[in-house]
Amino acid sequence: MTDPIAHDHRVAVLARRLSEASALWLAFEQSSSTGGATTSAFLGQYIVALQGVVEGWKDLRLADPAVDMLLAHREPGGDPAPLFCDLLKGARHDVAHFQGKHHPERFAAFLDATPSFWWMRSLHGAFWAFFEAWRPSAT
Repeated sequence: MTDPIAHDHRVAVLARRLSEASALWLAFEQSSSTGGATTSAFLGQYIVALQGVVEGWKDLRLADPAVDMLLAHREPGGDPAPLFCDLLKGARHDVAHFQGKHHPERFAAFLDATPSFWWMRSLHGAFWAFFEAWRPSAT
């Protein structure tokens, strides 16, 4: 059986990771008016941070209808159509590991997926709503 205090601590750490991702998204939005390498760097780091939250969510076996629906969302088309969370994971891999090129394939595939920005923002918002409502069990 999982220690509820340790579990609550890990959920709180995950919520903090989402907060860090929020700061990266804000930096991305602020830099997008000027474009260039800075914008791409912030977006890449946001993808790394968001993927960390997805992995933590799965590791902690958390559940929420809105989050779980988005994690099960597939790219339109293809046979079988890939899950957006799998595309995100590939993009994170391309950002976090040296690829030797400016536009690695998995990073580009994620950004080219039709509603990738909508999906990231929706998932982020669903995570945020979950953590806002979440309260530690040990008080």
